[in-house]
Amino acid sequence: MSNTGIALLVAVSASAWIYSKMMRSTGGNVQSSIIVSAVAAIFLFAITFIIAGMLPG
Repeated sequence: MSNTGIALLVAVSASAWIYSKMMRSTGGNVQSSIIVSAVAAIFLFAITFIIAGMLPG
């Protein structure tokens, strides 16, 4: 699987988890939950893509 695919899977799955946790902690505030999960997804995608690029093979 390509580095982009791996990074995308990690970012989407982690942001879905973060979104559900934020929805519980904010009492259903959709806007703040989406913003937090989107920022986390972008950050996690970049970090995972960089780390996957460093691995040999």
